Amino acid sequence: MTWTGSKNNPPRGLRSYTGSVSIRPFGFSKDSRTTAATKARRDALRALPIADFAARTKIEVPIGALETALVPFVVWPAQGAVLTTMERERLLVILKARQLGISWLACLYAHRLCTLWPGQPVLCLSRGQLEANELVHRISVLHREHSDRDRGLARLVADNTADL
Repeated sequence: MTWTGSKNNPPRGLRSYTGSVSIRPFGFSKDSRTTAATKARRDALRALPIADFAARTKIEVPIGALETALVPFVVWPAQGAVLTTMERERLLVILKARQLGISWLACLYAHRLCTLWPGQPVLCLSRGQLEANELVHRISVLHREHSDRDRGLARLVADNTADL
């Protein structure tokens, strides 16, 4: 069966990409001086379901044209199913509409992976550089606002618009 598109969603051809992509791990520390107590706390955090890990941090939500507020990260039931799929599947494609919180979920998953298993490579791709920078910013917010940031999570060694 060949998909021919529709009036509102025509088929799109692939465009060539002539730029370069640098794949580097996020700058979360692989500190060899990690204490036994820190390792134990990290193991306890690894055992938490990802929705409980999310509940320990905050996200930014817009409250006006130029302002944002920090609110607790509450995972909706449908988002919980997406998180479960993210944990289970190695490769995942999500076709979605806007405002479902999928970007925040992907950032949460990347944050959890990088802070509880330091040295994991994560690549943030988006339509353009500004959108990719926004994903990096969101991971930075999740890390900065996480209640366990100083107790068990790997520390952030770089934090700017394009790298963590």
